[in-house]
Amino acid sequence: MTASRHSTVRHGNATYVNAGQNSTPKNLSRQNSPIVIETTTSLRPSDDAEELKREAARRTLFQKISNNQFDIPNGYRKVEVLILRWDESIDDFGKGHNQEVQRLEGIFSDLGYGVTVASIKDDHPQVDFNLKILQHIRQHDGDDNLLIVYYTGHGSQVRNGQVRNLELSA
Repeated sequence: MTASRHSTVRHGNATYVNAGQNSTPKNLSRQNSPIVIETTTSLRPSDDAEELKREAARRTLFQKISNNQFDIPNGYRKVEVLILRWDESIDDFGKGHNQEVQRLEGIFSDLGYGVTVASIKDDHPQVDFNLKILQHIRQHDGDDNLLIVYYTGHGSQVRNGQVRNLELSA
């Protein structure tokens, strides 16, 4: 009976046996061994929708935290709406525009926006139009404000050479 000699090399906690020797390792470390986890979870089409919802929530949270850190408001501080219409005495479609204005006023008010309705007179309509818009800007302009201007009348494009202008009409 011949005794078999084997040489071993020891690194850290693991003992490795040289090739050609006894192939049974001793004290192998499982510290860096890959771990395989088998799951029976299967993906469903609704999983994609859920993942999209979670991603949207993560982005929203990130945006809010970032905005707080940099002192940026989450949205607008103030929203003001100017509804421009022709004076009822000259409006060709008065009843229809009245309903449109009332409906818009309600929608914007329900959203918590400030609403101003201004009438354009016949004397100097372009001046009135420009003046109402400039007054709206002057009164409500701010860094984090949204200003909305809505015109209820009709209009058409008028060409003057290469320039196209908007011509407003009642």
